Amino acid sequence: MGTSEGSAVSTAAAPLVRLVAAYPEGITVAELLEAARDRFKRVPAQRLTMLLEQALSARLLHERDGLLFVVGGEGRTGPEPQDGLEPRRGARAVAIDVETVVHTTAAAPYVERRIFQIGAVRTGTDAAWVAGQPRIEVFLSLPGEDWVIHDRALRERQQVEATDPRTALERVHAFCTGTDVLLAHNGIAADFPLLDEACGRENLPVLPGERVDSLYLAHCVWPLARSHRLAMLADSCGADRSGLRWHDAADDAELLVRVMAQAADEFAGWPGELRALVSAVCLDSPAWNVLRQLAGGPADVAEMDGATDA
Repeated sequence: MGTSEGSAVSTAAAPLVRLVAAYPEGITVAELLEAARDRFKRVPAQRLTMLLEQALSARLLHERDGLLFVVGGEGRTGPEPQDGLEPRRGARAVAIDVETVVHTTAAAPYVERRIFQIGAVRTGTDAAWVAGQPRIEVFLSLPGEDWVIHDRALRERQQVEATDPRTALERVHAFCTGTDVLLAHNGIAADFPLLDEACGRENLPVLPGERVDSLYLAHCVWPLARSHRLAMLADSCGADRSGLRWHDAADDAELLVRVMAQAADEFAGWPGELRALVSAVCLDSPAWNVLRQLAGGPADVAEMDGATDA
């Protein structure tokens, strides 16, 4: 079996494999197909049987004494904790935002940008993980007094609360532990490279999680919006901005969570055929997967509905 074909089988059969993994003591074929029919109501029985055969042929599953097991998972008593946390009970995402200072330099490109504030807010369907530490805000020290923060309120807070960049970034790392997705608005062009550079200067790994730029989703969900800048988009899509201050990293991260909730509601209101089409075409897209999960659609169901014949 070629690599691309094997990958297609693995993706299409993954929901069935996860169902089997939920039964570490084994499950019969009949029990599995019954559970799959109950969970994936839109998938024909013949399709489920074919995917099971593919999973067995690809050695994702194996059968012993009439019971099915995940290859390598036989005899486990249950899902193992990840990242030192309790087993996850849903999707996890972190919305993140940074505020920076620009400093002129004598060499090209003649400017340097440093982060002085990071705000991050947990979101997703794993309510226990979100509630464990809903948000974090850190201020980072700057290289010198000539790095001037122009916003007076933020400048005064930074002078009082700032820690060295490594300590601040380690706190953000700990906060993001266990996340599936790292969300930022215009993150590909701005936040993600700035965060990566800051981590690199401190010899720290980049922050965990698949990178998702909510600006991309905003253009897809609201293509006719007058502006896709976060605050203006929030106003046009009906997200609540009360109690939040613009150009404050912690508040902007919170606003992003609220905008994503509006986007999820919008997605949930699309016709079922359109949602299924997006799920099929964007099967491996972290952006669409997190939006679908926030909209209340389990990833497994969407994967099974959207999977094409291998």
